[in-house]
Amino acid sequence: MKTYNGTGAAEAKPASAYAIPRVASRVDLRLDGNEGRVDRARLVATRAEAERETARRYPDPAAFEAFLAAREEEPVERVLATAGADDALLRLCLATLGDGSDGSERSELVLPTPTFEMLSRYADVAGGRIVEVPWTEPRYPIDAVLAAVTERTSLIAVVSPNNPTGGVAQAEDLVRIAEAAPQATVLLDLAYDEFDDLRELAQAARALPNVVRVRTLSKAWGLAGLRVGWAVGSAERIEAMRARGNPYPIAGPSLALARARLERDADEVAAFVERVREERTRLRDLLLELGARCDPSQANFVLARVDDAAAAQLALAERGIAVRRFAGRAGLEDALRITCPGDERAMQRLCLALREALAPSSSASGDLCLEPVRTLEPRSSVLGDGAARTAEVLRETAETRVRVRLTLDGDGNSDVRTGIGFLDHMLTAFARHARLDLELSCVGDMEVDDHHTAEDCALALGEALDRALGERRGIARFGSAYAPLDEALARAVVDLSGRPWPSVALDLQRERLGELACENVPHVLNSLAIAARCTLNVRVLEGQNDHHKTEAAFKATALAFRTALARDGSERVPSTKEVL
Repeated sequence: MKTYNGTGAAEAKPASAYAIPRVASRVDLRLDGNEGRVDRARLVATRAEAERETARRYPDPAAFEAFLAAREEEPVERVLATAGADDALLRLCLATLGDGSDGSERSELVLPTPTFEMLSRYADVAGGRIVEVPWTEPRYPIDAVLAAVTERTSLIAVVSPNNPTGGVAQAEDLVRIAEAAPQATVLLDLAYDEFDDLRELAQAARALPNVVRVRTLSKAWGLAGLRVGWAVGSAERIEAMRARGNPYPIAGPSLALARARLERDADEVAAFVERVREERTRLRDLLLELGARCDPSQANFVLARVDDAAAAQLALAERGIAVRRFAGRAGLEDALRITCPGDERAMQRLCLALREALAPSSSASGDLCLEPVRTLEPRSSVLGDGAARTAEVLRETAETRVRVRLTLDGDGNSDVRTGIGFLDHMLTAFARHARLDLELSCVGDMEVDDHHTAEDCALALGEALDRALGERRGIARFGSAYAPLDEALARAVVDLSGRPWPSVALDLQRERLGELACENVPHVLNSLAIAARCTLNVRVLEGQNDHHKTEAAFKATALAFRTALARDGSERVPSTKEVL
């Protein structure tokens, strides 16, 4: 058990704002916030109606609170609408905790940890003392919590299912706490209650006068952006919470959309919850198979403990998937919290990415191992009898981490995430017109500038080309092409000679194209040629628009590579030297 002073931490808690640490990568599947899903068509259908009048008037939550009271089967004076569950938690801390400045003793919050981070922050704001109780097992630590209760205890936290562990309290735990500490308020945070298989706590709380239960629409209901929640408790406690908040905590359109969602979409939400429960089991089984340590969860996420949480988070980010890591949080240094997506396609993508991220030395499909590449020495990656021309490269430096998967004999499919939008556009066009199947992701020091990312992405792609070519037997070797784009015309000539020699002249006039500096555009092509060990000559012959000139140059280069990479049906090296 650990006791914090009124300043909030063991002796002093740093006064820093809450922020979720995110990796600097372009992701499109965010599984780090535990948000639910919502059908966009359903939401859009009510938006115009909700915004017609409510956007111009101060919001009145009374009608929404009456609706919630009927839904909760409670008198309206026992219900308070809040700006998300966070607002309710802060108000409850302000209403129950004090620093003793009025002459009374400093009050205490009994807080099982790890749990939702904001509870300790809110208690700190209120000036209360925090008494931590370790919560290390899936079951709520009821005996340790009761042992920590004293006459100074004014608030006891029960977060169930618990964030970030997914552990749960049982109805009997809640009853024991409420009866053992009648002078205290019991905070029952039910943010993830819909995902709990038993769902017994809310019903048990009805008969306990000192329990305040807190709900939210951010999780199962998929409306995290609206910031709508509510609290249910005794009229006296609810009135004290009401007095400690803003007069208009929830925007009018949010109130209208939240009510519409609750009234119309219960079946959709129930189906989503069932899918998440099924995914939760699949996800835990997979994590255990991959060697992670993983307790059962009753929330919409699973907490996995892995050998290197930072590396695993980064590896998933490179694959476009964000998960939550808890850097600096005691007891969670090795943990990743992974939200269940609630969507089969996203779930399959997550499972594949986890296999790659947590077991990089082997993959379910038997593909090549992913190994760090720190030099540009050519290495063959031709598989078996040479039929498949594929390569995987991980280029890792102090500035960037680039992962490439490449198939030369592809259909032009690509998934490119460099962190630089315009570079993504060019590499996607290169893959499409060269008929390469390409996956490329990069986490780079974009806070410095775009140079390292652009250069290392090109070097990694060139390395992958070199690997996939192997001994360069049976290829056309030479390729040339012209490509126009509106007024611009570019020419590219390539020789897969094994001797790197780039010559690129694009005549660009602008400083930047999107997030990519124009000086780095020819540098990308130069770096690609060097790493791929080829001669590359690219010229923009005419044009006025720098975007057009650059895109024409990349398309011409792609077409030239497509010709040079083609197989000629022989097994000979296309050189009198018998080696390239």
